Amino acid sequence: MTQIRMIFNVIHLLLIGFVLVGFTVGDVTVRCREMEKQALLKFKKDLIDDHGILSSWGAENDKKECCNWRGVSCSNKTGHVNVLDLRGIQEDQSEKQLLRGTINSALIELQHLSHLDLSNNDFQLQQIPEFIGSLQGLEILELWNANFSGTVPYQLANLTNLQILDVSLNFHLRVKHLEWLSHLSSLRYLGLNDINLHGVDWLQQIVKIPFLKQLSMANCGLSHTIPYSANFSSTSLSILDLSFNFLTSLSEYSWLFNLSTCLTNLDLSSNKLAGPLPVAFGGMTSLEYLDLSVNQFKGGIPSSFGNISRLSALNMGRNYLDEPLYEILQKLSAGVGKSLYSLVLSTNKLWGPIPDISRFSSLRELDVSDNRLNGSLNGIFGKLLNLGYLELSINKLTGSLPDAKTLGQQLNVIGLHLDNNQFTGVLPDMTPFTYLVELDLSNNQFHGKLPETIGKLSGLEILFVSSNSFEGTITEDHLLNLSRLKSLDLSNNLLFLNLSSKWIPPFQLDIIHLSNCKLGPQFPSWLQNQNSFSELDISSTDISDTLPKWFWGLSSKMDYLNMSYNHITGRLPNLASIIFHDAIHSIDLSNNQLTGELPDCWMNQRNIIILNLANNKFNGHIPSSLGSLYRLESLHLRDNNFTGNIPASLKNYRKLKVMEFEGNKLTGEIPPWIGTHLMSLIILSLRQNKFYGNIPENLFHLNNIHVLDLSGNRITGTIPNGFRNFTSLVEMKSSAVTIVIRFPGSVENDFRSGPDYIDNAVVQWKRQEFEYRNELGLLTSIDLSSNKLTGHVPDEIASLRGLISLNLSRNHLSWNIVEKIDHMGKLESNNNFSGKIPSSTQLQSFNASSYYGNSKLCGPPLRNCPKDASTLTTSDNSDDQDALSDVKVETLEFYSCIGTGFFFGFWGVVGTLFIKDSWRHAYFNYLDDLIDMIYVVGKLAIVRLLRKFRIYCLEIAKETKFAG
Repeated sequence: MTQIRMIFNVIHLLLIGFVLVGFTVGDVTVRCREMEKQALLKFKKDLIDDHGILSSWGAENDKKECCNWRGVSCSNKTGHVNVLDLRGIQEDQSEKQLLRGTINSALIELQHLSHLDLSNNDFQLQQIPEFIGSLQGLEILELWNANFSGTVPYQLANLTNLQILDVSLNFHLRVKHLEWLSHLSSLRYLGLNDINLHGVDWLQQIVKIPFLKQLSMANCGLSHTIPYSANFSSTSLSILDLSFNFLTSLSEYSWLFNLSTCLTNLDLSSNKLAGPLPVAFGGMTSLEYLDLSVNQFKGGIPSSFGNISRLSALNMGRNYLDEPLYEILQKLSAGVGKSLYSLVLSTNKLWGPIPDISRFSSLRELDVSDNRLNGSLNGIFGKLLNLGYLELSINKLTGSLPDAKTLGQQLNVIGLHLDNNQFTGVLPDMTPFTYLVELDLSNNQFHGKLPETIGKLSGLEILFVSSNSFEGTITEDHLLNLSRLKSLDLSNNLLFLNLSSKWIPPFQLDIIHLSNCKLGPQFPSWLQNQNSFSELDISSTDISDTLPKWFWGLSSKMDYLNMSYNHITGRLPNLASIIFHDAIHSIDLSNNQLTGELPDCWMNQRNIIILNLANNKFNGHIPSSLGSLYRLESLHLRDNNFTGNIPASLKNYRKLKVMEFEGNKLTGEIPPWIGTHLMSLIILSLRQNKFYGNIPENLFHLNNIHVLDLSGNRITGTIPNGFRNFTSLVEMKSSAVTIVIRFPGSVENDFRSGPDYIDNAVVQWKRQEFEYRNELGLLTSIDLSSNKLTGHVPDEIASLRGLISLNLSRNHLSWNIVEKIDHMGKLESNNNFSGKIPSSTQLQSFNASSYYGNSKLCGPPLRNCPKDASTLTTSDNSDDQDALSDVKVETLEFYSCIGTGFFFGFWGVVGTLFIKDSWRHAYFNYLDDLIDMIYVVGKLAIVRLLRKFRIYCLEIAKETKFAG
């Protein structure tokens, strides 16, 4: 019985346990309050969830516990929802997760909410709901980068328990006043970045927040005007960010220096602060981080900076500091020599050699790039044993790179950037740099072979050695151990990549730049194993091969592609569903031998900025879907075999700067919408096509045009008025030397930003074709030659004072430019003028080279004129010679045809007479009577014909002589 009783007791205890567990489970299932659950479901209903973020939310049985839903947390005691965290992910396009839509007012039911985070989503310019001010239990409210608009609601003043408030990065959000801030007495962090506060009384309200520790007001439109001049003093504010504003003088922000005992982080970068650096910074002894970069400070660093004994990071980059580097380091070494961790002095005017930095025992980053430093690096590596990052790029450093192997120990350098200097010699053994991750030696004068010991730097992620004189062969041994390599740039060297067709690289590259190396003649098969690159440049690499089909399926991250200047053959496939995803920005396949029609598949490629297909063998019509590339800034289709009209869909190119269509077989009238829709055009070339009709008057609305080339077509009619609308050619303003197109998000010295694209164009100059690239922005030219234009040239063409080249030849124009041509001070006319240069005008002040191409001109500043020389005319004597040459050719052809016809006609008859006796007797009897008459009539007819033909030729020559 005892055993049975014990068994029953055990069973009883188990039953009690199951019951308790059952109640616990039941408690869990009902822990979510029904009213709050329904409020969340209503909130979900108004949202667009493209990424399944709220897939765990629902009314189904397996989803009824809302406390387990993604982003929702409940109190363990009460079951009330106290946290709603739905922060999105936008930084990585491949992992982008965000919510769209509107915020339902049902959230007002969550009265126990203490933490609400809806940042990094897209609420489509909705206003921040006023009802949020009713959630009085909120301690954390984060709404940054959520695409809100309108005014920040003053009802937020009711959130008296709020400790963190961040509404930054809502670019359409504005603030009328900040009086409501004074009610938030518990606030510790305030983020107002990118909210326009210009003219708002902000400082007067900020001082009323007693426990504020961190204030971020970057890019708020703050100017030199002080909203409130009180003697602001705080014992709590430790982090202050006023970067990216319009501050001009720190004398008007003197209250900053009253924070000397509490402020640890101060960011005043990207303002307009000018003059010498204030000595008062030396009194801010609590500072640990000071950023004064991207301002206009001049002179040197005050000695008082050495008193900031806790300073660990100082950024003075992009200013106008002008003193020897060793003096700056001497001033800082006294006080911050042991604490300074990062020192950035890049892009200033510092000079002198690289001094001894061994006094800075804690220094891990030194950036003195883009200065005027000179001298060599002899002995420097022995003093950098603890340094992690050394940035010496863009200076005037010379000599060879020291052999660090002589030190007998390993260096801790992680990043070594020596690019854009004047280093020479052979690259030494790099094995002492065991921990090297980034190595940039590009744009120097290194020569010799690239040592195989680079392959031993197993931690290397970035290897840039472009634009040197390295030579020899790159084998698999150079790359064998570089399993972490992400970015490789060997371009512009004399290197030959001898890699087996079966070689499988140990790395997956993100950036591949091999321009002007030798890869060919076969297409590099090892690329088949690279499936995550964003940039590929294999231009000018001697590839003479058909583009393999597998190439188009390699990388879904393609952003930049350049395979120009090779001999690649094949056709473009339908790109809509393969490699070219919606993030690609640049495609350059120019100067190859690609054939076929362009696929009509550009609808989804809306982010392309550069498309260069010039100098191939494409044919057919320009596809209308090409107009979907509304962000396009550069389009090159020149020197192909395109036919048909320019599609009207191209009017979407609002940002287009360069449009090269010359050297095709395009027909139709020049579209008038080019002048009304493509208002950003700088280069427009439609030369050597089959366009006809008049020059559209709308074309003269292109205010930014530098080069306009319509030559070599069949354009008729007169030249319209409107040259004064070519503002860039009238005002003679200095232009950028190059036309540079930057990619979205590109940042200088950012290895992942993509290279800037320096645009190019082929321009006819002095009757020859030249490809301009580095000087394209300086070129100004109008070429309407070789058309069928008639009438007078508008006088207002003389208003184009910035024009360098004007060609109106081979038309039927008349004009008188004598009185006004001297206003065109830069003109180097290409019209073969003849006669005397008018005296008493500015024309005498021109350089003689400006008259190149006008060999018949005389008078100062050219050779003296003969006594009977007439005044400057628009005769094109070279064109006369061309016309007369044509006449000679046509006359020769005429006589040749007559001779040939006479030969075959004569012997056709005479031969028959020799064969047939009866015919011969009959013919001769008949011809005896007529031969004299035929001879006379024939002779007279030939004489009259030749006379008429010569008169006709002389008239053509005369018309051509006086044509424009």
